[in-house]
Amino acid sequence: MSQLKLTADSGGGTVAIKAPASTTSNSAFELTLPGTGNRGLGKILQIVRSTKTDVSTLSTSGSSWADISSLTLDITPTSTSSKILITLDTMITSVGTSSPVGFRLFRDSTIIGTHGTNTGDVNAADCFASQYSTMASNVYWFNINRTHYDSPSTVSEITYKVQWRGMNNATAGTFYMNSWSDGSYKTNSSLTAMEVAA
Repeated sequence: MSQLKLTADSGGGTVAIKAPASTTSNSAFELTLPGTGNRGLGKILQIVRSTKTDVSTLSTSGSSWADISSLTLDITPTSTSSKILITLDTMITSVGTSSPVGFRLFRDSTIIGTHGTNTGDVNAADCFASQYSTMASNVYWFNINRTHYDSPSTVSEITYKVQWRGMNNATAGTFYMNSWSDGSYKTNSSLTAMEVAA
């Protein structure tokens, strides 16, 4: 028989809460502790994750905003006061330029995260990441991990998705998401939503 023991400080006594030997004939029950307060603040209520395993490509210069296949997810908050913490994690190779790749985050049809003021043309302020590592001549590797804290104020299902594009003034080249330019060194990307009790 399993049991939970509560032991007092300073060598005091012990109280044991024992589970029943059987859950038949209504011998199982729930113990609800009384009291109110804010003990649930900050609790993670649910986690939804979308994983991208395929490879996507994009022009590094003058490209239009484009959806990223598989980097979209649906979540239904349990309370209108809940917050949603969104995390984007991806690896990108660029060939021909070290210019940053721009991302923007949508809740349904509303842009909620551009990380800048310019939603038309990508500039440094709009980009999730501008750091890169040179892997070979004219080939660059971006490690991108960004978060956004959203307050949707709804209990209806909502959809989050990510778009990307290159900079208008960048040198012509190609971005490769989840892969080295020749198709090797493949990895995965993910978009994660965590509902946080407020």
